[in-house]
Amino acid sequence: PGLIDSDTHAFGVGLERALTYGVTTELDMFTSHQLAAAMRLEQQKEGGGALRKLIIQIPCLNEEVTLPITLADLPRKVLGFDVVEWMVIDDGSTDRTVEVAKENGVDHIVSLPHNQGLAKAFMAGIEASLRLGADVIVNTDADNQYRASGIPDLVQPILDRQALIVIGARPIDT
Repeated sequence: PGLIDSDTHAFGVGLERALTYGVTTELDMFTSHQLAAAMRLEQQKEGGGALRKLIIQIPCLNEEVTLPITLADLPRKVLGFDVVEWMVIDDGSTDRTVEVAKENGVDHIVSLPHNQGLAKAFMAGIEASLRLGADVIVNTDADNQYRASGIPDLVQPILDRQALIVIGARPIDT
């Protein structure tokens, strides 16, 4: 629980490391899926292995026009990961967002029954990503205001085990 802003986020899901570094002390925030992901991350850390699965999640509400542009820019390969998958969280769209996602090769679609807001869609995506075995999750918007080419830089501190969470910002013109 906490405020979720609209910036791009990347999460590594290592519970023990989060507790060690004081990121959180609320164990009830972690589900069994998060605990399993944390154990995988720690096992990989101990074995020196690379993180294997990155899921890029995109909460959407009526994004049929911009979603194809956003998806065309997303990477299917990122150094340090064996698998990169895309997920759309449909927050009750009334347009063709889900159909457009399917037509453009989205791997996973989570559909909320009605609009519940960005925070609920974000959390639904995190939970689904963890159930699917994500080691790292990147959250981005469907409006293509972020440079998808920056995703490798965004996740690098997690891959280097220097961070559990990285928050980027959309380009700001001054």
